[in-house]
Amino acid sequence: MEACNMPKINKHFELDVTPERFLEACSVTELQEVELLLYSPRFQAKIKAEKNQMQLFNQNQNEHQTPTE
Repeated sequence: MEACNMPKINKHFELDVTPERFLEACSVTELQEVELLLYSPRFQAKIKAEKNQMQLFNQNQNEHQTPTE
């Protein structure tokens, strides 16, 4: 007897969840896990790199800004 192949239905969904809504839905244990991850060396390096990138961007913007008087 041959296996019956069921048709596949592919649908793509986009769900927009704010960080605040995500955290509100977390249990205390999940929040503690998030905290541990945020303070881990991996994510601290990522946060530091993003902050440095933003500082460079802001410095560049300020250097090329013309005074308005």
